[in-house]
Amino acid sequence: MKVLRSTIWASIVSALLGLSDAATATAAPPPLDSAKAAAAERRVAEPATADTTRLRLLRALSRHYYTSNAASSKRYAEQGLRLARRLNQPDIAAALLFTLSSQANQVSNDAAAISYNKQLIELSPRLSDKVQWRVSEAYKGLAGVELNRADYPAARRYYQLATEWSERYPAPHDTIPGSSRAWAGIGMLDYYAAQMQNGNTTDSILRGVERYARRALAFDLAHPKKRRYTLPHAYMSLANVSSKRGHLDSAVARYSLAIREHQTLDDVMGEATARGFLADVLLRKGQTAADTAEAEKAVGLNTQAGAPVAEVYVTWASALAAAGQYPQAYQIARRAKVVSDSITLATGAEEVARLRVQLDTELKDSRIKTLTTQRRLQEEQAHRQQQRLWALAGILLAVVLGLGVAAFLALRLRRSRAQLAAQNEQLAAQRDTLAVQRDELTQARATQDRLYALIAHDLRSPVVAFAGLADLLNRYVTKGDTARLAGLGDRIRQAAQNLRELLDNLLNWAVSQRGELVARPRPVRATELLAGIAALYQNAALAADISLTTDAEGEGGATAPELLVQADPDMTRTILRNLAGNALKATPAGGRVALHVHRQTDGFVQLRVTDSGTGLTAEHLARLNGAAPAMRVAGRDSGAGLGLLLSRSFAEAQGGTLVLRAGASGSTEATLTLPMAA
Repeated sequence: MKVLRSTIWASIVSALLGLSDAATATAAPPPLDSAKAAAAERRVAEPATADTTRLRLLRALSRHYYTSNAASSKRYAEQGLRLARRLNQPDIAAALLFTLSSQANQVSNDAAAISYNKQLIELSPRLSDKVQWRVSEAYKGLAGVELNRADYPAARRYYQLATEWSERYPAPHDTIPGSSRAWAGIGMLDYYAAQMQNGNTTDSILRGVERYARRALAFDLAHPKKRRYTLPHAYMSLANVSSKRGHLDSAVARYSLAIREHQTLDDVMGEATARGFLADVLLRKGQTAADTAEAEKAVGLNTQAGAPVAEVYVTWASALAAAGQYPQAYQIARRAKVVSDSITLATGAEEVARLRVQLDTELKDSRIKTLTTQRRLQEEQAHRQQQRLWALAGILLAVVLGLGVAAFLALRLRRSRAQLAAQNEQLAAQRDTLAVQRDELTQARATQDRLYALIAHDLRSPVVAFAGLADLLNRYVTKGDTARLAGLGDRIRQAAQNLRELLDNLLNWAVSQRGELVARPRPVRATELLAGIAALYQNAALAADISLTTDAEGEGGATAPELLVQADPDMTRTILRNLAGNALKATPAGGRVALHVHRQTDGFVQLRVTDSGTGLTAEHLARLNGAAPAMRVAGRDSGAGLGLLLSRSFAEAQGGTLVLRAGASGSTEATLTLPMAA
């Protein structure tokens, strides 16, 4: 068999799919049964039938007879095409051209197929967007012609054009997920099948046919509610592969499946083609009786459809000759030659070649015309832009002349404005200076008021303590209570110590506010700083029944006794004294105060003071860690006042930070972060 039968399948599948859509601008009429078809033929013949109704009926009749009577389908399609052109209905004309081109492909009438597809492509500028997808089918039809002629590069070029067009205008049946890929696979199936039928039976070609046939088969079986026009096509392709590989039993089974599907679809032409292939395989198996029967059925179906195929007659004649019926074989062979000669006369090679050249030339001319039109539009646009530029230049010239006239008048005004601006700048500078001074004075007064309030509050506590101790001293002397009188010494010493610390803080604060206190950092052992603070407050902690401990950690928790910080020792000790003193005062008896050293990975060292006191609320911590912390927090009898302000100032002077945060059990944790010594 020639490549004819493969291209017939491509045209049948595409035409049926195209005729079944109802989503175009002028929707396709519903399918007709035999009774309705007869009634439609009578109405078409009546002169009183309106042209629009006649056009709709002609389209429906062409569709109805497409697979059962090719001659009638062609006749009604040609009548409908002439009427659609007269009524200026390009969308319907495109559908009818599509039908005619598919019929021409069925009987291998290449000249007619090229002509109809060319007319459809030329009609594309007048088509609505809903039917532009038919142009891609026209390119596929041209690819089928080239496959029939074994011109595979040309076929691939037309398939590429069809793919590009379908990406811009997808067909209605491409709305099903995966359908675009499936219909593209049908084109590739025809491409490989044509080469196989033309004698190229290499393993790569056969595997290509199998791959795309199975893909189309899987898609159709996954959508059982859709009319499966590709299903018999896939069975036929797989059967052809089995035949080429010599698997004749498998080929017979698959051809039988294809025949059954064609009968289900009432597809006479498809059934005839499948039976012709089946007859070939039966002849190869030596089953001459079955071969003759299938070939005779194929001829009968082709005759019924009005589209005789010469290869089927050849198969029938071969079967009769194999059965020894030579006179009958001779008569059938003569009929095959008559059919072949009629097709050859209808598709003269010179005419086909001429049409191919004409089509290629027109496509190139259309491209050149499009580019020429674009160039002309660009030139017109450039000319309009040039005119606008000249007009703009004239306007600018007039503006320049007007500005020149106004320049002299504006010169004196500019000088006056310059003098006024200079005076305004001087006044503005003075206002800015006064504003800065006012802000500094306001800030200084606010700081002074806070300092006075702090001094008054913090001095009141030790004074009250000394007054209370004096009263106790008089009372114990009067009563002669020597035991309690002896214990007053430690309490007087503690009150004096608190007063001394307060005075030290006040002195340091005053010095820092005058800018006379400058940090002089140097490498210092962190453990020595903590050890000194622990030794200073150890007695006070023992007297208050508080545990005071120290520890040092390096990376990963390892002990780091030699860990050095870049710090001013005096400032750092002042900070740690304030933090440790506040922690001891906030911790009840039986509690714990811990001094920690921890090395960070970013080149800094943390000196932490934690206590087991009642802690501070989140609101208090936010106020103390703010840009301007409160002098004192409610709920603390001392600390968190001037000492915190002084400590933070000392930390920042050394390039470090001081942060208060809540501990794990509700206590308070103060963290001093200083740079690590190199």
